[in-house]
Amino acid sequence: LIMNGHERIVLSVKISLDGCTLCSGSYDNSVRLWNASTGEQKQIMNGHSGRVFSVDMSADALRVYSGSSDHTIKEWDTRSGECLRTLSGHTDLVRSIFLGANNKQLFSASYDHTVGVWNLDSGELECQMEGHTHNAESVCASPDGKHVLSCSWDNSVKVWDPSSGVCVNTLEGHTNVVTSVCASSSSVCSCSCDGTMRLWDLKAKAIVQSNEGHHSNIRWTRF
Repeated sequence: LIMNGHERIVLSVKISLDGCTLCSGSYDNSVRLWNASTGEQKQIMNGHSGRVFSVDMSADALRVYSGSSDHTIKEWDTRSGECLRTLSGHTDLVRSIFLGANNKQLFSASYDHTVGVWNLDSGELECQMEGHTHNAESVCASPDGKHVLSCSWDNSVKVWDPSSGVCVNTLEGHTNVVTSVCASSSSVCSCSCDGTMRLWDLKAKAIVQSNEGHHSNIRWTRF
């Protein structure tokens, strides 16, 4: 099944929990919704003035969130395609967003070197976590919501307490830009432009396994 419609590179996709709807973000500045079974385009959501780097979708598939090079995050109504609000606070492009499991918080990684914690009830930036010394490339949260993980062009993965905004650990070992990070209840997986994937024990704060074999950049990892 091939879904055609975007006019430039597609950078991010997310499928709904029921598997029926897919959303995508692109260099053409748009967010689009698709029927995952037929490939039919359901909505074109325009409003960003820059490339859309990351998208995420609520558990009920009624809301989509997008992060852009225009420094903002937008919340969209998937039924009408309307932009409900714009979340502003970053001072450089928003490279990655991640919706918390309770759909009450949104986390963002930005090239302003910070990681944002957004309250989706109020739309406020609750906390802007500082510690990376270069662009923050990717962000995620542990399933229990107790930790937020981010990775950066500073070659590190940071573990944050989102309630306090404190960095509780820095995972070091990669020798180039860390491009993606994901978390389970006990482990963290990261991949890098150094051609490796690393598995970390979240509690022991140590590398469990380093997987080598790729001969170039690894861009994405997931459990």
